[in-house]
Amino acid sequence: MGKMIYPTLISFTDTLPVFPRGMGVCHEQESVDRPKGFHLYQWRQCHKGKGELFIGDRRYVISEGQGFLLFPHYPEADEPHKFRPLDGEWLTDWVVFNGRGVADFFKNTMGLTGSGVFYISSPQRIASKIEELYYAALRGPSSANRCSLLTYDIMLDIMSLTSRSENSSFDDRLRKLEPVISYINDNCGKQFTLSELAEIAGVTPQYLSILFKRSTSRTVFEYVNLTRIRRSKELLISEADMPVKEIAEACGFSGESYFCAVFRKYEEMSPLEFRKDFGRH
Repeated sequence: MGKMIYPTLISFTDTLPVFPRGMGVCHEQESVDRPKGFHLYQWRQCHKGKGELFIGDRRYVISEGQGFLLFPHYPEADEPHKFRPLDGEWLTDWVVFNGRGVADFFKNTMGLTGSGVFYISSPQRIASKIEELYYAALRGPSSANRCSLLTYDIMLDIMSLTSRSENSSFDDRLRKLEPVISYINDNCGKQFTLSELAEIAGVTPQYLSILFKRSTSRTVFEYVNLTRIRRSKELLISEADMPVKEIAEACGFSGESYFCAVFRKYEEMSPLEFRKDFGRH
């Protein structure tokens, strides 16, 4: 039997970065028509059956293993949407999100620009956490912190377990990158090309670049530089007498001046200032 709740939590939830405004578990989904959209972010995924979703003039059929994230409307850009069951009963699991950190997460962390439909690599994992959130919310105001943690956990699962295309979730992309990341970590002192790294992953250089950007929000060689900087920090501390020039060479930088420029970009201080502040005294 379906469960649904719009919890009343204590007032300081307004200061938490994320918290739930409502949730449903195995909910018998009724028809919903919102000509001007909705004022909060919401996630709904198919538990059983099949539904029909319209976002503006776009139509989608939502089946098991799929879900959809709806962005809120804005005063200058209402986004009408509606959804309804197809061919009988349609059961959904859903959460309505609130909090000052929600928009930043979906826009900046996930890089989304609007509402959309997603494939889910492990729908039961998200459904189980929504159910856990439901029972936490039943405990009332004292569960505010727990509800906030569970809500954020669900958002992280939406990021890691979903994708716009089938079999291409965040976790899937990271698995494809694992051998490249391991190689960079183990060989950061060496020089290598994008083509060499792409060969390790078994993809084209162009696709490796796209994969890195989507998965880490950084380019391949931004990640390489960050790895080299991390290694240089270890050497600056553990090898207190090692000259900066030698550390630069050991970490794969083409010269001391370039190393210092990259180090300052990421650490906002020079290598020697870092050694002074964080080294052994």
